[in-house]
Amino acid sequence: MISIIGREITAYFVNPAGYVLIGSYGILSGICFVLSVVANMSSNMISYFGVWLYFVNVILVCLLSFRFFSEEKKNKTDQLLLTAPISLFSIVMGKFLSAVIIFTVATLINLFYAFIILLFSSSTTNDFIIQFICNFLIQFIGILLEGYAMIAVSVFISSLTESQIGTVAATFAVLIVMFVADSIAGFLPGWAEIALKSISMYSRYSDFSLGILSLFPTVFYISITALFIFLTMRVIEKRRWA
Repeated sequence: MISIIGREITAYFVNPAGYVLIGSYGILSGICFVLSVVANMSSNMISYFGVWLYFVNVILVCLLSFRFFSEEKKNKTDQLLLTAPISLFSIVMGKFLSAVIIFTVATLINLFYAFIILLFSSSTTNDFIIQFICNFLIQFIGILLEGYAMIAVSVFISSLTESQIGTVAATFAVLIVMFVADSIAGFLPGWAEIALKSISMYSRYSDFSLGILSLFPTVFYISITALFIFLTMRVIEKRRWA
């Protein structure tokens, strides 16, 4: 697993791809931060960590999806990977964790935005600082959990197709559906409403955005991540035996 992670991380940074990914995240998140926080002269980051950053994360995960299994199929290196003397778990987790590392490094830029708010905030009381830091850390943890679940979904989609463009398009479509699922569920009949609400990715983040570390959304994101990693392993196992 370590060798696959090292291989993937190296591949991101031996060419400009990794720097473009992190730079793109910095530009997009910076624009969203200015529009949602700075423009309102507020220290409240609820809206920024909500809908704004969800779409930035969607774009980042879509860009990351270029490096998953569809690229291996395109370059005809998937057979070498599948016949290598390593477990399916190591293959899938190596791909997943390499993307997780890049995603985490990119999202660390949010620490800079928090520092800006603390630096220029009109309130400098200890209570405000402690409350702001606690809220920010919970919001940041939620963003990471949400992002890791998105990556797991994208890795699974990548295992189903050899087209990198197809992977990006399908990932974007699925993550957008997971964003609007809760909103459109009310227009559907009983069982469909329940099914659609059960896959809503964005609505589960509401507690985190308010600075509340809740068990249910945490378990939801971890479960989504584990489920799609498991499904990816089953797809790769089928290809290995084929």
